[in-house]
Amino acid sequence: MTEQSGTGNTEPNPGEGYGQQPPPYPGQQPPPPPQQGGGYPPPPPSYGGQPAQPTSYPTQGGYPAQGTYPPAPAYPGAAGYPAYPGQEPVKKGYSGFAIASFITGLIIPVVGFLVAIPLGIVALVKIKRHGYKGRWMAIVGIVLSLLWLGGAIAVGVWFNSTAAERNSEGVITSAGRLDFGDIRTGDCVKISGLDSGAEIGLFDITGVPCADPHNAQSVYVVTFDEGRDYPGATAIGRLAQTACAPHYAPFQGQDLSTYTLYPTESRWDQDNGHRAICFVTKGADSTMTGSVLK
Repeated sequence: MTEQSGTGNTEPNPGEGYGQQPPPYPGQQPPPPPQQGGGYPPPPPSYGGQPAQPTSYPTQGGYPAQGTYPPAPAYPGAAGYPAYPGQEPVKKGYSGFAIASFITGLIIPVVGFLVAIPLGIVALVKIKRHGYKGRWMAIVGIVLSLLWLGGAIAVGVWFNSTAAERNSEGVITSAGRLDFGDIRTGDCVKISGLDSGAEIGLFDITGVPCADPHNAQSVYVVTFDEGRDYPGATAIGRLAQTACAPHYAPFQGQDLSTYTLYPTESRWDQDNGHRAICFVTKGADSTMTGSVLK
């Protein structure tokens, strides 16, 4: 048998070396063993001492990778969201409706209870919803309006209760206040300040039954055109005297005087203001009983 020297080339065994990793290059670490259970193969090895390429890449421009964004910050001022650190909360001022309710309820009694109450209610609703200030002003405005309303009702009840009462025929049966526009022909009255020349006020005339002592009685009521303007105090007095003269004539020669009551400019524009009253009187300090009209 012939022997071969160990320095010669040997041919590989055809049945060996297939499916095996080639030997690593000098300085290269052997690759890790493959993962079991169907996992992905390991990253490719580096060659010549170069590190392997990473499997993921950092994003450009300093933006974080997908899935790592922080939650969006809350917007300041929105309901349910906190403000940014150091931001002052928005301070609400006074409600304009509350201010209007307070002013109208305080200084405008005629329309206060018609305006201040609705304004106050609207103010309270807006204050509760939006956090405005002025709740006390709205409440005070409402309370003042209710007081004005109660006072107006009380004055109206008292005013009507103090008026003279008449029967179904229009004759005064109970003494009471008698307004200038309510005086009728034949009414017996007490006039305060009669013959003094002073202006007769709303509460200066008291209607009484003619059987009671009185100092004047109406014998005629003059009516002027409703469409005319006020002619002035002197002119209206002259017109009233002229219109009353025929109705004074039957009482001449008797122990009676005459007194003509005509309207002022302010009374002219009120209900039943376009009129003048013709009175016969017993004098300022004298009284009479019964009716002078037969």
